[in-house]
Amino acid sequence: MPIDTDYRSYLKAILAGRIRANRRYSLRAFARDLKMSASRVSQVLRGNQGFSEAAAEEVCHRLKLSEAEGKRFRLMVLASDARSKEIRRQALEDLEQLGTPSNDQLFRQLKEDSVAFLSDWHHFAMLELAQTRGARFEPGWFAARLSLPLERAQESLERLHQLGLLEERNGRPVPGGVNLTTSEDLPSENLRRFQRQLLKKAEEALETQGVEERDYSNLVFALPADQVAHVKSMISRFRRNLAKYLNDNPPAPAAEVYTLNLQLFRVSTPINEKKKP
Repeated sequence: MPIDTDYRSYLKAILAGRIRANRRYSLRAFARDLKMSASRVSQVLRGNQGFSEAAAEEVCHRLKLSEAEGKRFRLMVLASDARSKEIRRQALEDLEQLGTPSNDQLFRQLKEDSVAFLSDWHHFAMLELAQTRGARFEPGWFAARLSLPLERAQESLERLHQLGLLEERNGRPVPGGVNLTTSEDLPSENLRRFQRQLLKKAEEALETQGVEERDYSNLVFALPADQVAHVKSMISRFRRNLAKYLNDNPPAPAAEVYTLNLQLFRVSTPINEKKKP
């Protein structure tokens, strides 16, 4: 299992959790609590800037992390941002000795909070729709484009703005520089809910959209259990490559938003698996 060095997701999850607890909380409030400028925090969360060891120590103090939590956070920063290759290597070894953070209650809860906030499909759709032609920073516009109740679109727009994911400029929504993601293989009902919603949207599109707008294909194959992880990594690599291509080759201002769903699951029942009554 790869060692988790993504301290940015940890910070994003803390931010999401605080917003869930206080709807008035924002990226600016988070930056204030960290004694940093909002632009500095935004750049760090985007991956454009990093932390020094001293800055990581200060963040641990400001967030009031426990000794164990602070140690893990500092090692994650060193493994990710240290200029010395030897320091990064040593930090990785030390992280490996600490074991997986899934045994850390705070890490588990923070990841759950992050997923819970974005457990509805329309949050991500609104972020992408905000970048299309004619986008307006108005709940009614998003509600009409995504067939959402006005109240839901309004609440989502407010929360995305509070999180620093969307900003308003001259009446138009623009990306705010922060990007929240979910952890792979996170055993969360919120994540399963998100997937169920997209599967339902896929089923609706099968009946309402023509073949020129969609692509549905299937591949059924036999696979040894010990190769499942490798196939999953190939799928993950494809997603990352596609995302990089779209990011490096931005098309002309789009008019619509699409979603790509990939599912890998077992359809056969293991011989030694007992049937449920």
